Amino acid sequence: MILLFFIVMPDKNFCEDDIFQLLSEEWFSSEQIIARLDLKEEYSRRWLAIKLKNLERSSEIKVERIGGIKFWKINRIIEINPDYEFQIKKYEELLDNDKNNYQALLELAKIYEEKGDYKKASNYFRECGDNEPDSKFGLIRTYYKSGDVAKAYKLLKKQKHVPLAHSNFASYILVDVGYNYLKKGNEEKAVEKFEKAIEHEYENDDAYFELGIIQFKRKDFKLAVRNFRAAIEFTGEEIPIDQDKKRWTCYIYAMQEIDSLNKALDLFELALTSANYYIEYWEFLVDIYIKFNVVERGLLFLDNFIQNEMDEKMDYDEYDKKAIINLQNIFLEIYLNKIVQDALSFYFSVSVDCSLQDLQVYVREKFVLEDKDLKFKVMELIKELNLPIIIKEGKFHSTQGKYSQTVQLKHGSELLIRTYISDKIDQLLPSPTDKNIKKFGKQIESFTEDFSDYEKYIVFKEVKSIMKAWDKLKPKVWKKILVEVAKNLPGLNIALSN
Repeated sequence: MILLFFIVMPDKNFCEDDIFQLLSEEWFSSEQIIARLDLKEEYSRRWLAIKLKNLERSSEIKVERIGGIKFWKINRIIEINPDYEFQIKKYEELLDNDKNNYQALLELAKIYEEKGDYKKASNYFRECGDNEPDSKFGLIRTYYKSGDVAKAYKLLKKQKHVPLAHSNFASYILVDVGYNYLKKGNEEKAVEKFEKAIEHEYENDDAYFELGIIQFKRKDFKLAVRNFRAAIEFTGEEIPIDQDKKRWTCYIYAMQEIDSLNKALDLFELALTSANYYIEYWEFLVDIYIKFNVVERGLLFLDNFIQNEMDEKMDYDEYDKKAIINLQNIFLEIYLNKIVQDALSFYFSVSVDCSLQDLQVYVREKFVLEDKDLKFKVMELIKELNLPIIIKEGKFHSTQGKYSQTVQLKHGSELLIRTYISDKIDQLLPSPTDKNIKKFGKQIESFTEDFSDYEKYIVFKEVKSIMKAWDKLKPKVWKKILVEVAKNLPGLNIALSN
């Protein structure tokens, strides 16, 4: 699955002007911008995330966080200083008397840049001449802000020295140029530009991340780890949650490749306990525990945090705390289902049925938990059978049609639904033939047999989301899959056009 991060494919042409056009209308989140610009490829989404961050750094757009989601709007439309017009008039009067007045030309250029009139700003910067860094790099900056990265880069290359005051924009430009080389498939040139970007701005997290991805592809995992770690450490608050989680994912996968998974998890767990994080990060951590089969570690960490540290997090409201406790319960549910599934698989391989006592003995022997309190909690849950197990006369039966239900994930949890759907799609995608698609639809029907319409809707939306994200799969194939899934969700009226 990690290979999804490395696919670089061209999307339809779009530029900074498209973003400005949207943000001039109202507040938009990154997901809304992606939807409105119809950005499907990973390259385009990453380009957008970096562009939003750079625009925010340069005060071109302003941000407001609502319910944990960031929304952007053009800053210059909201906060233009009414005194600008008075200043423009005074500087123009100076130019009437002296058309080469450098200070008046420079101030007019800066005012028009602040207002977002990059055409006038660039004209005044050019009139300033190319003897002063402020005018030279002001012109480079206006080219970049107007979306003309090629012209900005061409002018930047002519500069023998980049003053510290202008190094950040030089770094942004080089990252964009590196992206363009990646889009054309020229990794060597891209690496050169990303490394140059870091020379201009040591904390350019985007450059580190892109270098890490290239090095991971080349199997230079130690170097990839260093760059992913730097990208995480230098990430600012303005980066969208999905991009931040992607950086953690890449770092954890790279650390696994050098047999340092536990150190990577140490760092992420420390980050979660050192500051207040949105619940999406906790869900992400649980996903990581499941993917890497370190379930016991996850149970211990969550249990310790809830028992000893959660109440100290003053910024976590009651809803957040309940969400984390619910996440622990879901995680326990997943763990217990795995235990029961393995135990039943073992006993059904040697016998027609097994007793509850047999099951408990197997659990004690095969799933040893170091933490006694946690072990007791798990065994109590096993005894209570708080699982979708079919029981008849104290026995677990493997008769046709029942065994699949005994190990089926319990519905009602979005995380469990996502886990199940992802596993089934992983099995389908290597060979999405008509026969396999029909089989997939039947599996969805069986899985959702007792689901409410809302839960079926969650299933359908999750399938659709994963299909769209799978770059190797042609749209007509995933649409065929969606039609088949909808056909097997009786009682639910699903609009396939949504």
